[in-house]
Amino acid sequence: MIKMRPVYKSDIAILRLLAIVVVVSFHAYGMCYAEAHLPQPLPKVYQETYEWFNQYIPINVAIPLFVFVSGYLFGMQLFNGKYRSLWQVAKEKFLRLMVPYYFFVPIMMVTYSGFELEPFYTSYWHLWFLPMLWWMFVVTFLVRDIIFSGKKWILFGLILVAYSCALLGDFQFYLFGLHSFNKLFCYFLLGVAAVKHEEPLISAIKKYHLLSPLTIIYSITIIWFPTEYGDMSLALLIGSTCAIIVLWYLFHIIPWNSFIITPHLLSISACSFGIYIFHNWIEVYLISSTAQRLFPIAVFAAQHIILFPLLFTLAAFVISLILTKLMLKTNIGQMLLGSKRLHIW
Repeated sequence: MIKMRPVYKSDIAILRLLAIVVVVSFHAYGMCYAEAHLPQPLPKVYQETYEWFNQYIPINVAIPLFVFVSGYLFGMQLFNGKYRSLWQVAKEKFLRLMVPYYFFVPIMMVTYSGFELEPFYTSYWHLWFLPMLWWMFVVTFLVRDIIFSGKKWILFGLILVAYSCALLGDFQFYLFGLHSFNKLFCYFLLGVAAVKHEEPLISAIKKYHLLSPLTIIYSITIIWFPTEYGDMSLALLIGSTCAIIVLWYLFHIIPWNSFIITPHLLSISACSFGIYIFHNWIEVYLISSTAQRLFPIAVFAAQHIILFPLLFTLAAFVISLILTKLMLKTNIGQMLLGSKRLHIW
């Protein structure tokens, strides 16, 4: 009898929630030192205070973690035999990712940056993640037999090739987000592989006490070999992979189902897709010149260098969450953002 994987896992859902919180925070802090938003000399002050940490550390784990979680969830679907054909995968993931992309991109362009045709066949703003992820689902389905064959060395070789391709840098082929595909696909494969080999991997980490060395390796990479977000290096690949494995293991062993707060965290995590789509767009308006004329934002930002970006992040997150929940009450919202019962991108 084939051993089925559970269709829903609290640890993976909350791991995804951690990633979305970091992404929202990254964009909020980044806007504080972008010259187009706060008046001088505030951008310089915030840049000196936060830029290095914001651009080099948490985001370099959060984006790979997002991809890893997406791969893990897709791996569960493959393991449980949900998909039978490439056409089924391409179609369902197109509806899940590309239809929302084509719906929200024109709205964001018209209300923010001005209408252009290029984003319809390349990518746009933070929504680049959606078309890139579509390619990952399609390509992974093509190599699914290798991943689930049980031949560990062949799987290891496939993952090694994916990690090697990540070092090639951005593809110059910008069609539908492909330019970032090779830099992140290795983490997606890692997530899919973790489904197949979860039990022996968890046992090995526990048996050989790997948490400490993995944490040390990650620390070395960020201290001695820092890599700015958007760039690629061998140290970044090693460090982010170590961080993902540590977080995955820690969240796996935490007894989430025994905590009162867990259902609330799972409810928020189920809205992560909408939060991702809306947050950056909302942040622009929260810190816009109009908002600054209505509220003493610049004065508060100058007086509270620590508190302001935290509140800015919280406001963007909460508004994005509320907007997502409101949309999910409608048929079109469920079509675009997925129903509350759907827990995979």
